[in-house]
Amino acid sequence: MPPKVLLKKLLERFDIPFLDDPNRRYQLTEETFYNVEVRRDVQHRVSSMLLHWVSNYLFDFEETMLNELGQFSVTKLRAAGFQAIADAIVKCLKEGSRKFPWETFEEEYRHKAEHPSATSSEFDKLDVNVIVETLTHQDNRFYKAIRFTELLDQSWNKEKLRHKAPNIMRNINFLNHVSTWVSFTILNQEDTPNRVKVIQKFIRLLVSLIDINSFNMALAVHSGLSSASVYRLQEAWDGISENHTLRRDAASKLLSSENNSKRLREMMNKVYEKSEPCSPYIGIFLRDLVYVDDGNPTFIDGRINFLKCISTHALMHQILRFQERNYKLTPKTALLDEIDSCSDLDQDKLYEISLQVLPKVVNN
Repeated sequence: MPPKVLLKKLLERFDIPFLDDPNRRYQLTEETFYNVEVRRDVQHRVSSMLLHWVSNYLFDFEETMLNELGQFSVTKLRAAGFQAIADAIVKCLKEGSRKFPWETFEEEYRHKAEHPSATSSEFDKLDVNVIVETLTHQDNRFYKAIRFTELLDQSWNKEKLRHKAPNIMRNINFLNHVSTWVSFTILNQEDTPNRVKVIQKFIRLLVSLIDINSFNMALAVHSGLSSASVYRLQEAWDGISENHTLRRDAASKLLSSENNSKRLREMMNKVYEKSEPCSPYIGIFLRDLVYVDDGNPTFIDGRINFLKCISTHALMHQILRFQERNYKLTPKTALLDEIDSCSDLDQDKLYEISLQVLPKVVNN
């Protein structure tokens, strides 16, 4: 049901009439019961639902809907005696954000840093273990917040349904932001020797993330290292030591999508069997859910397709199975602010920066 239609029906429902049938004479007890127990209860339920709606899903509201609900709150709600709810709704309309919950990193998900002055230029001063713990801590918070209902109906995969999967979207967006930050940090170095140093540090970071089963962040770092804007910097890659090259190749082999990410699936299964904590890469299972949903009918001859239900449940378990396991991490940097500052960069912009670092050679 479109939000406009829902709002209209709720406001209409609030206007439940008094007992005023002229052809019938009601007893005082009947009128009292109806007005106090029935009519008042309906209005309270409607007003409470409106408050819950604007408190949690303000992004549903267009400008005309905001005006309509605001006018309703200061007139009818207050006149009906629901002063507190009316004030709360008006406050939400004035101060609430209409952005989708995954579009920005909310303060409640941020961990206060011990070094708020940290910037991209200071990346080489930050210890790899500190970065590992900070990235894994933040990523694992998003992962553990995912609820099974977010995995239904491919909500994360459909623009109109993404509000139903806010934590999946945070998980996906954080991976993308970290990948962008990795590429930008490399490109932002002043010369090739510094670029080589930073790339080697990111390779050590990649290996350390794999060592603690932080696979989502490992994919993010690997993606940033493998981006077109970084991959083309041949002079920098030529300066990478043999040891770092071998370690990156081993990580790339594990994280490869070859054979439907077989190696990574097997690794996560082993981690689960060992009862170790893990921040998994859920992307492969989300793709599996799409295949199961698109490739199998929900009903067969009017009956529920239970094989599809069983397959869907099994994949949900694969995604959520690590949520009860806890890391012992101590994030200590303001790295999240640094990553967030790169979130508005896209691949085209990164490639433009890469061309400034290494212009294309034009052959005459």
